[in-house]
Amino acid sequence: MATARSAIAAWSSQPIGTGRLDFKSSGLFNLTAGWQAGPWQVKAGYSRFSSANEVSPGNLATLQSGLATIAAATSGPAPAISAEASTLLTDLSFKSARIRYATLGAGYDDGRWLVQAELANTTSNHKIVHHGTMGYGVIGRRFGNWMPFAAASASRPGNGLRQAVADWTPIGQAATQAAAITVLNSTRMSQRTLTLGARWDFHDQAAFKLQWDKVRFDPHGYGLVFKDPRLETQSSRMDQVTLMLDFVF
Repeated sequence: MATARSAIAAWSSQPIGTGRLDFKSSGLFNLTAGWQAGPWQVKAGYSRFSSANEVSPGNLATLQSGLATIAAATSGPAPAISAEASTLLTDLSFKSARIRYATLGAGYDDGRWLVQAELANTTSNHKIVHHGTMGYGVIGRRFGNWMPFAAASASRPGNGLRQAVADWTPIGQAATQAAAITVLNSTRMSQRTLTLGARWDFHDQAAFKLQWDKVRFDPHGYGLVFKDPRLETQSSRMDQVTLMLDFVF
């Protein structure tokens, strides 16, 4: 068993288009435990951290500013709109988001057969952060330096489909409400993937891998995949073929 705890804020910065994305986190905690016997291996892990700053780029920052203005301006005359704007603003904010991740995996490798499976769950108190339940299973069989394999995976969102609560038409901000709801729904991950592939270990320190993934996306279930916004409300499929060269020095 291994533990790690840090109260020191982590920081990273990378270019996003013509700007930069700065990210700070605090309260990092990680715990892992493992067991191995012969070809069997089991591992479990849990980690958590908090986002210490707002990292919203471009249009999202503008949307957040607009929601803050609406929440303040309607607190007296339209409390229902103010309450919804405040909730949308919180869910669209990275700052103060608490993220937790738990995983349990198992594997079997006797030199000929390779079997692996993992189940994970991630949660957050802010809906802008991708979260939900994910899992995969893979099986492979070695034939000399070759290993064909097959896998299946799926992810399910941890948040339900967001719907409008109040009518923002009287204040002329229905488009802002719709934009905020669209962004939140776009973070949901609801998809299934079937994979076929083969690995060729042509060298002790290098291997080629050819892989075909067939992914099915549910409506509002793209998650981390960039897509045409017109596809957001419908089921769709994606085929992806990957050729990779893995090597170590």
